[in-house]
Amino acid sequence: MPEIVPNLSEVSSNIIDVGTYPAKVNTVTQGTAKSSGNAKLDVECTITVGEKEFKRTVSIPIAGAGAFRYLQFLKATGFGEAADKLKRGERAPVQTEDLEGQAVSVVIEHEMWNDEPRDKITKFLKA
Repeated sequence: MPEIVPNLSEVSSNIIDVGTYPAKVNTVTQGTAKSSGNAKLDVECTITVGEKEFKRTVSIPIAGAGAFRYLQFLKATGFGEAADKLKRGERAPVQTEDLEGQAVSVVIEHEMWNDEPRDKITKFLKA
């Protein structure tokens, strides 16, 4: 039987180390979570790690128990006043295009997915 001799010299991990990194919000699209049926935003960011850039997308609930993450996202993108109004039960509409292009910091943590580690944006902070 022939021996398999792979060359893995060009394979690199595309996983971001745990930490806090500068990022830019590229796109924000509204949708519905499959599991809960609640409204959500899908936020694509470019994360800068040293000299490399990584694109990551995170879903942020805008209804239900997880909607606190939306308030956190608003504060990180400079819309703290809107977040405060929403917390008081007031109406505070924000246009998705106003969120795009904003500089933020993101907290990256790891989780297991199909027995492999992957990075995940767990928090948005002001840049």
